[in-house]
Amino acid sequence: MEAACAARLPILAEKPLADSVELAARYVEMAEDAGVPLMVGLNFRFLPVTQEAMRLMDQTVGAPEFARFTYERWRDGWRPNFNKYPLTMDQPMLWEQSIHHFDLMRYVYKSEPVAVFGKTFNPSWSMYRDDANVSALITFANGVTVNYQGLWQSNWQAPGFQWRSECAKGVVIQNDQFGDLNYALHGDVALTSVPLPPYEQWINDAIALLAAFVAALRGTAPLLCSGCDHLNSLRMVQACILSAQQGQAINPADLNTHAKREIGQTQQSELQQRTSLS
Repeated sequence: MEAACAARLPILAEKPLADSVELAARYVEMAEDAGVPLMVGLNFRFLPVTQEAMRLMDQTVGAPEFARFTYERWRDGWRPNFNKYPLTMDQPMLWEQSIHHFDLMRYVYKSEPVAVFGKTFNPSWSMYRDDANVSALITFANGVTVNYQGLWQSNWQAPGFQWRSECAKGVVIQNDQFGDLNYALHGDVALTSVPLPPYEQWINDAIALLAAFVAALRGTAPLLCSGCDHLNSLRMVQACILSAQQGQAINPADLNTHAKREIGQTQQSELQQRTSLS
């Protein structure tokens, strides 16, 4: 990050930008001071199923009011093609996986969270050092409430996924994280399947993300998934962790002051170190 900012190079970063709000905020400030565009690779926003779900809420089923989001997986952290650091990191599910889900909620529901009540835990069979499972009740400023369950250590190898949004005129139900989108109006007797364009997993969404980054650099479109915007998703993760520790709901916005204070303390410490070395 420091080298790219010093060279004035635009940055497309992997999520999460950092494993703490304080460090991520410092990176965002660094990029802003250098005048460097900073985009975070949140590719799930660019999935056809995500875009179509938003269109349904805008044009067909009405505004969402509450939802249930379940992601169930037995993630074998010892698989040869997987990075091994999640096995020993703090809160691997939240920082590595739920960050996608939390970002999607903010993006699709077009609102910021005002309360996160979370619990994290680790089952007896877990291969992860720290909690790999998460439950949370999330309330957004526009009134949407989401009941969230994210598991990296379910006890069945078959994955499960469902995102059901209850809206003013009906429901939107996504039964696969990459597709299988359906809706029903209140009086319908059955779900209507929503056709989606052809999609190659991890390819089309990456192409769309890169195209958005290039368009922003050319000045033909705004910068999406900016570092500053990403901080709001990271604060959801941090709020969930603090809630689990304290046993009470946390407003992610309350972390803003804490993050700024930590950045100021870090910068003051670095200044003192440089002064003592000079």
